[in-house]
Amino acid sequence: EDAHVIKVRDNGVVVLVPRYGIEGVIFVCGAGERNPFAFDEAAETLRAPGCSLSTFDKVRVRIHVNTEKAHKPKLELSIVEPQLPARAG
Repeated sequence: EDAHVIKVRDNGVVVLVPRYGIEGVIFVCGAGERNPFAFDEAAETLRAPGCSLSTFDKVRVRIHVNTEKAHKPKLELSIVEPQLPARAG
């Protein structure tokens, strides 16, 4: 689904999926993981070799429901395009 980056953080981005009115955070690294991106606060950009995420960029996202907790399903978003660098542990 098409989405737009509306805010850039040091460890991820906030995206808006206009078709459904869904807004969500997509983290580029997990807790305790090395962040493959360099955060430029002035330019509101996350940069990695071959990939850059800035405010108002158009991205493709995957929307899915996490049903690990039976009584509390959670909507999760992940970026499909551009392809993000592999996560390091």
